Amino acid sequence: MMMKAKQIISILAGFGAIGLLSSLAAHIQGIIYPESVKLFDHTVVSKANSIQLLIKLSCVSTSCFMGGMLVAWLGGNKNAATITGISIVMVVAWLWIHTIYPIWFWTLLLMIILPTVKLGYHFIHKQTFG
Repeated sequence: MMMKAKQIISILAGFGAIGLLSSLAAHIQGIIYPESVKLFDHTVVSKANSIQLLIKLSCVSTSCFMGGMLVAWLGGNKNAATITGISIVMVVAWLWIHTIYPIWFWTLLLMIILPTVKLGYHFIHKQTFG
């Protein structure tokens, strides 16, 4: 079954938006809290660093939500949102393999990506299409 161009464009735009917004948030966090770029170097995480990791989780989940919204705005269907989310999960899994620690962060991150992309999609889809 062939995907329509609108679906492909929505997937690419959603994927790009999630990557761009997550990178922008990480950059801003690095400016405000320079130690945040070294959070993944240690197996044991301090309380202050745990807070920074939770901020990263919230930024990525917000990015995923907005990426899902973009998929819907561009006319993508729920399969397009799912493909977008799975694509981001694959990128994060690759990052986890190369970074490893802290395991709790990567596990939570992988668990929230697909649901937040779909939530963003449904948020717009329900408002636009009833």
